[in-house]
Amino acid sequence: MPDGSFFLSETPATAVSATSTSRRYNHIRVQVARGHDDLMACMVIRATVWLTMPGAVYSEHYDENDFSCTHLIVFSGDEPVGTLRLRWLRDEARFERLSIREEHRSLPVLRRLVEFALDLIAAKGYTRASGMTRERGLKFWDRRGAKVVGAPVPYHGEAVVPIQIHLTETAHPALAAGPGHPAYEAALLLPESRLMERRSVSRVAA
Repeated sequence: MPDGSFFLSETPATAVSATSTSRRYNHIRVQVARGHDDLMACMVIRATVWLTMPGAVYSEHYDENDFSCTHLIVFSGDEPVGTLRLRWLRDEARFERLSIREEHRSLPVLRRLVEFALDLIAAKGYTRASGMTRERGLKFWDRRGAKVVGAPVPYHGEAVVPIQIHLTETAHPALAAGPGHPAYEAALLLPESRLMERRSVSRVAA
């Protein structure tokens, strides 16, 4: 794909019993990658998911944008199980490099990761997010307000579709104050994860 981004999709759940599923996903949490160890976990998960695929091309999954993007990491308990990269463009945030380890692929993990990402994007004041999805993932994204915005693109034998989400959540109130305001300037000294402490969520969840 021209920008190296890969498709987003509704990841199938692992075949486990309802009881074990409930127990397994009771402790899902997502955070912004905060240091070298978190970043390395993101890179290893991405390699495990994508570079083991037939015909994988390294440059489609790693590039210099890794140094300028925000990386999210999802944990099941203390185990890192998935990652997502957010690329910050002028008028929108871009979902890229979504990766979830095979044995942890489930809707609870995917939902938690994506909804954390959307909350962070909104908290920073963006009103639009975009990405690519397999056609079978459109239902998942439709429930989060996504609209198809272009024709399908062939990618490794599949059709992937460009999508866009218009966000209705409010930005962090300090950022809404604008440059020069003491609250705005103080907020920019905080880690990005702190911007999510106050937000208004109005999306419809699956």
